[in-house]
Amino acid sequence: MSIFDTITTYIRRLDEQERLKYIGVALGLFLIAMIIFLYRFSSTTSSLRKRLQHINKQRVDAGPILLRYGQVMQQKKHVDALLQADPTFRIIEFMTTACQNTGLTSHLAKTPDRSIIPTTLDEYVEEKSSCQLHDLTMQQIVSLLDKIEQNERVYTKEIQISRSTSSPSLLDLSIDIATFEMKEST
Repeated sequence: MSIFDTITTYIRRLDEQERLKYIGVALGLFLIAMIIFLYRFSSTTSSLRKRLQHINKQRVDAGPILLRYGQVMQQKKHVDALLQADPTFRIIEFMTTACQNTGLTSHLAKTPDRSIIPTTLDEYVEEKSSCQLHDLTMQQIVSLLDKIEQNERVYTKEIQISRSTSSPSLLDLSIDIATFEMKEST
């Protein structure tokens, strides 16, 4: 005889009142089990929903960071290409040539000097050149700045323009330009 037949025979032998009592207990246990199951299911679902919302928020927050990272990596490739295009580039020579091409050599108060500045970038150092020119017109300053701006590899760090001490209609210029160099080449 199977277990199911044994249970069926036992239930048939019970009188009506005891049968209802067993059915009530069985239904009560079933309801309690269903309530526990539904509570666990809803709490797990709620917990997973909160986790998904948190993950989605992090994903949305990471989007601009990843976009910015892509832009930075493109800029890094561009800088690497510029550095590899002219490995013999020297910033002092560039500054001297820019002054010669704009006819400002006679206005140099101090010859361009060079300094190396460590950066937070692992592969690069910043090479800076400072130069002082005196008794310039605004036209000459603009032509020098335009000459500097034409070279993609060089950027202007600091400019100080002041009224010349020798003539009030002329200007003195102190300019710092810089470029990146690979650490191995310095």
